[in-house]
Amino acid sequence: MAKLKENSDTPPVLGKVRVRTAADLRRFLARIINELRTGTITAGDARAYGYLAQVMSGILTASDLEARIEALETEVKNA
Repeated sequence: MAKLKENSDTPPVLGKVRVRTAADLRRFLARIINELRTGTITAGDARAYGYLAQVMSGILTASDLEARIEALETEVKNA
């Protein structure tokens, strides 16, 4: 991750992040915690990333449930 410049109003660029699974999200949050602890990102940035991670968690849950429901509906139709 990029280092936060002193007296900079520009947030650091974290690079491309792919979050497709709960495990990806866990790794991302661990990365954010480590960046916060080392002072690479601000508490405000960490808070924003945490909020976005919470939103992504809900999306992942809904997506998983949607796939499971579709599988069950297909199974019922073919029975």
